[in-house]
Amino acid sequence: MKLAEIKIYLDDELDQRFRRLAMNVYGYGRGSISKAGSDALAKWCRDHEAATEPLSHGLDTTPEAVNTMVKEDGPKTSALHSGFLRGKTEVSQTAS
Repeated sequence: MKLAEIKIYLDDELDQRFRRLAMNVYGYGRGSISKAGSDALAKWCRDHEAATEPLSHGLDTTPEAVNTMVKEDGPKTSALHSGFLRGKTEVSQTAS
């Protein structure tokens, strides 16, 4: 299994809470922070995938397809694209 590296920025309080809890749950050995981070990101993805699944309505919502749609359809689709990514189903049209 290939592992990727992600760099994130946290405020000090959240960093300390996360590290303390990760070590309490997974132990003080090597990899406990990575294991807790991987579990947290997997849960976040599951939660957000479940929340956004009905919004796709069978459309191809891969980043490549959405970016192509935005480029082809212009400002109206850009507003829809932005709203879709934020989980909104209604987007006001600011451009015609």
